[in-house]
Formats: sequence, structure tokens, C-alpha cells
Amino acid sequence: MMVGGICLTDREDYISFLRFGAMCSIVLCHLLQFYGNALAWWFNVGVQIFLIISGFLYGRKEEIKAVSFIAKEFKKILLNYYVYLIVLLPFYVLVFHNPFSIKAFLKLLLGVGDVPGLGHLWFVSTILFCYLITPALSKISGGGVREFACILVLFEVVLRYIPYFTGAWVNCYIIGFCLGKRKISKESVDKKAVVIVLIMAAIINGGRCLKDSILLNNYGHVLLALSIFLIAMLCFPLQLNNKVFKTLLKLSDKYSYDVYLTHHIYILGAHSMLKVMSPQIGIPAVSILTIASAFCLERICGFIKRKEANV
Repeated sequence: MMVGGICLTDREDYISFLRFGAMCSIVLCHLLQFYGNALAWWFNVGVQIFLIISGFLYGRKEEIKAVSFIAKEFKKILLNYYVYLIVLLPFYVLVFHNPFSIKAFLKLLLGVGDVPGLGHLWFVSTILFCYLITPALSKISGGGVREFACILVLFEVVLRYIPYFTGAWVNCYIIGFCLGKRKISKESVDKKAVVIVLIMAAIINGGRCLKDSILLNNYGHVLLALSIFLIAMLCFPLQLNNKVFKTLLKLSDKYSYDVYLTHHIYILGAHSMLKVMSPQIGIPAVSILTIASAFCLERICGFIKRKEANV
């Protein structure tokens, strides 16, 4: 199973539950965004949840060797991403008649493209950046809170001057990494600290409703995602007994990244299906096409991986 680029076979089911919830939240966010519903800007917290999960899982790794780690994780993210682009871009140019420049194409290859309908792909460059800094984060002994706090401030300041990156989103990953490094679990988590996080999340997100501020919006999302993560850790059973739900979570782990890549083009793409269909028909059609596209994308990438392994 795949979570945040990590293949795991034995772990707490709340991680898979969060992963499934984050995937559904992101798709729902974009559906609400298409229909102009303000709730979209709350449901997009799914991306921040994913970043915390990813950081948490890598923070629990005992040893991270920089070169092999970066090469392996970049390959996991970029293979599906590039196959997606190879299939999609000819349709954009030949079928939809949306030509774009060489510069735009190169930006897409780097995960920082701004082609209409593909705005969600900012996540690719963000997670790759997080993987780049992971070996350095792993050198912090015992997940020291002061050290990580300084790093959070550093990235919030520095990334304000680097295009295509948002410090708060990178800090989601770093917060998750710190929790993983400190071996935080259902049994060991400080309940008072969780209450403080929940109160801070309520205050900051309340402030979002009163004042439009990028900093409040960003860190309101960070704290909301962290709150959801901690609540799930505390309240969700470590292992599920329901076989049907467990199977659903396994499928989510396997296909969620592909769902993320493919769903957006049908909902907010330049030629969104929802523009020509009623919600009653369009939403089920988009859901079916997204699942089918994610399945095909994962199968193609799996075939490439098997071929490469046999070489």
C-alpha cells in the first residue's frame, strides 16, 4: 500500500482513514469550487492533511540515506506525474486546441506549471521540495521541539521570496515529521497539547472569518489539518475489524495519488464536463471517470515498474 510515497503493510488504520478522508475532501473541495460554494475553502484542507501524514510517516523512519531516499521518492512521485502529462497534454493540444508555450511545458515538467485546468499540480513541486529537505530533517536528534520551531519560522520567511512554494504547506510536512520523529502515538500523545492545538485552531480559523489575511488563512488550514490528524490518532481504532471498510482503505492507499492527479481536469479543467451537465448527471460521471482514470494510470505505472525491475 502507498501512503505519501511509503509502501507499508502493517500500520495503524487511522493513517489510511485519514488518507481516504483527505482524498475525498480534495475532490469535494473542487466540486464545491466549481459550483461557487464557499465551503470549498474549508474542504481543501485535505492537501494539508496529506502533507502531515507524509511527514509523520517519514519522521518515523530510523535511517534516511540522502541520495537513495531522494532518488527513490522522486521516482515514485514523478513516474505517475509524467505518465499523466504524456497522456493528457496531446488531448490539450490536438483535441481541445489549447496550445501552450515551451516555457509552460518546461514549467509543467518541474511541477510549477500554470496551464489552465492544471492548477492543482502545485502539490507535486511542494512534496518534492519536502523530500529534498527530509534527509536534513532526519539529522535533528530526537525531534527537538526548539529546533523544529526554528525551522518552521525559517521556511515561512525564506519561502516568501521563492516563487511556487508556500511556507505554511511545507511546514505542514515539517510538523508531521517532528511528530513522527518524536514517536507520537495514541498512547504517548500529550492530551493537554492536543487541547491547546484545538483551541488555537478554533481561534485562528475564527479570525479567518473576521479578517481576510493570507497568514491567517494558511495557518488556519495548518492547525485545522493538525487538529484532524490528532483527533483521528486519538479516536480511531488502531486496527479495523470491518473487512469491507479495510478493503476500501487499501484501495484508497493504492490509488489516492492517481485520483488526485486525474480528478481536477474533469471538474475545473478548461473543458470541464460539469459545464455541459447538470449536477445530478455531472457529479456521478466525473466520479466514475476519475476512478477509471486513476485505475488506468496506476496500472500503466505498475507495468513500467515491473518492466524496469525485470531489466
